[in-house]
Amino acid sequence: MEKENYMKKSVYRFITPLVLLSAMFTSILVGCDDNPSEELIDSCMVIYSKNGADGGAVPSGITCYPGDTVTVSRNTGSLTKNGYSFTGWNTLANGEGESYQSGDCLVMPESNVWLYAQWTADPVYSVTYHAEDAESGSVPVDSGNYLEGETVTVSGNTGGLVRSGWSFIGWNTKESGLGTGYTCGSQFIIEKTDVDLYAAWTSDPVYTVTYHAADAESGSVPVDSNYYLENAKVTVIGNTGDLVLSGMNFKSWNILSDGTGANYTAGIQFSMGSENVDLYAQWSLPSGSIVINNPEYPSFSMDPSSFVLQIDGGTTEQTIAVSADEGISISSYNWLINGISRGTGSSISLDTEADPDWFERGQNTLTLIVVIDEMPYSDSFIFKVEQY
Repeated sequence: MEKENYMKKSVYRFITPLVLLSAMFTSILVGCDDNPSEELIDSCMVIYSKNGADGGAVPSGITCYPGDTVTVSRNTGSLTKNGYSFTGWNTLANGEGESYQSGDCLVMPESNVWLYAQWTADPVYSVTYHAEDAESGSVPVDSGNYLEGETVTVSGNTGGLVRSGWSFIGWNTKESGLGTGYTCGSQFIIEKTDVDLYAAWTSDPVYTVTYHAADAESGSVPVDSNYYLENAKVTVIGNTGDLVLSGMNFKSWNILSDGTGANYTAGIQFSMGSENVDLYAQWSLPSGSIVINNPEYPSFSMDPSSFVLQIDGGTTEQTIAVSADEGISISSYNWLINGISRGTGSSISLDTEADPDWFERGQNTLTLIVVIDEMPYSDSFIFKVEQY
């Protein structure tokens, strides 16, 4: 019996150092960086949360083991939140936990770790209008909070500011009027500062721009509330009020009601002269088409089937383009007006102003010749040209 107890004690004394050595070796393995330990212990994860982001993606989660050291990811998926900047990660969504930045080391506990994206509101800037010597009226109020880089559209004199003997001509960034000037509807980009705009006045003669509907059946004309000094730049407004004339497309504005003056399209600038300017809506026919049907026996049809162009104003232009059914391959085009070749593309613009010598007063003939599978096909259509 004593011998048996002695043997047990001897075995115990022999095994104990081996167990201790094994435990020491295991502790070395568990201390690896970002590499899972080979010990059969429960794994855990680092999980990233977008925490209110409205764009981008979170970094991939990391599987590791308690005691492992993990490097915190940067914003690899370009998370974004409108009006905010990404500032790092936190173990609590409200930011009151432990904060981490990209590259920080995190020693894993015996549980998953959630890291929530953290956001700081971007600074916002204001635009404030000042009456600057006005005797009556009120300034516009811009209640916008603008982020850096956003676009501001300048208000007009909506409150009817008045200064006796002076004309309102816009706004200026300096009370002295020596800063940057802005007219109603002009735009600028917000930088890293609030903006003050002061009413600008002149005692010199000023002029206006007035838009007219010119035969429109519905919609409204744009309103330019600016007052312009001579030689000031005027930017033409588009058809912002959706003027409509049945069967016609809005084309441009003209300084004369009959369309024989200078034409201006939206965004074009001109210099103000020494008198007020009136701009009248101009109209054009919708683009027409010649449709070619039936690949075996091609036939032609035109939409509209007929039209009228005018000289010296009115409707002066019509574009016609070719449209072919599936299976019809056209290798060449030839457009003739009154028997004379005037174009070789897939469309033609008929313009009595640009090309007056193409047309005759009264009836005109438009002929289209196309080559399909090395065979020529043609058809002719009648249109009229009249004095406006």
